[in-house]
Amino acid sequence: MIEEKIEENLLIPRDQYLAAGIHIGTQIKTLDMEPFIYRITKAGLYVIDIRKTDIRMRIASKFIAKYDPSKIVIVSARRYGHNPIQQFARLIGANAIAGRFIPGSLTNTTARSFVECDLLIITDPRADKQALKEAKIAKIPVIAFCDTDNNLANIDLCVPANNRGRKSLALIYWLITRTFLLEKGEIAKPEDFTTDINTFQSKVKVLSETGGDQQKIMEQLKETEELPLDEKEKAESSKERAMERALEEKVAEEEFEEEIEEEIEEEEIEEEEIEEEEIEEEIKEEKEIKEKKRKKASSEKKK
Repeated sequence: MIEEKIEENLLIPRDQYLAAGIHIGTQIKTLDMEPFIYRITKAGLYVIDIRKTDIRMRIASKFIAKYDPSKIVIVSARRYGHNPIQQFARLIGANAIAGRFIPGSLTNTTARSFVECDLLIITDPRADKQALKEAKIAKIPVIAFCDTDNNLANIDLCVPANNRGRKSLALIYWLITRTFLLEKGEIAKPEDFTTDINTFQSKVKVLSETGGDQQKIMEQLKETEELPLDEKEKAESSKERAMERALEEKVAEEEFEEEIEEEIEEEEIEEEEIEEEEIEEEIKEEKEIKEKKRKKASSEKKK
């Protein structure tokens, strides 16, 4: 009876949360994220409490609904988050920045990339650190989807969730869109939101072989006793496969994380070099102008 009551109070069926792997954390747990962790598997994987994710989803929706959508900015450096944030922004009338976040987009009013922002939503505090940094400078409130390895510094509202998985990110933004529209009164009931969740799912799959500790985790999770499900659910192989697929996608995305960060770092270094060249050029021009003025003044004195 208690489980049924909890099930009824969730925004979506518990099975749907589990199938998307929204509760699958990492092998790392920060002190900030400890209150949102349900348990740890024998494989050393931290599992997020779905009920707390659900509660925070509701709070986030109410918070977002207070703002003008045209001044809401959603950011995702992670490739699996690109399509979800674009769909979310399209349906509520907000602004999406998918991929690399150009420095100055929230702080430099003269920059081409500048966008007026009253509320920032980020997919991952670590991957979207530049946007988070600028939000702090501009004093913009921040909502962030946080995994077990994230820190909550400068974040106003954390929604605990798997922020790397393809299906998880699709569900996160599909659900936040639906609850936002309900809060705004644009739809009367959940059933009125007819946009298919697959619309939010990234079409590009990252194919990669897993190895080392990650491979061991996946092998151990294949055993039903390792799954964070009750006895009845452990017996259902379809749910186990869904868990495995969700973890595989998350592991694949994590393997690309370092590569993405390197690419961003290279681009930032390149930009800095260009800026330095421009500064040097300006200094050179100023020197030339001063030299011309000096020569002109000198020749006038001689006359």
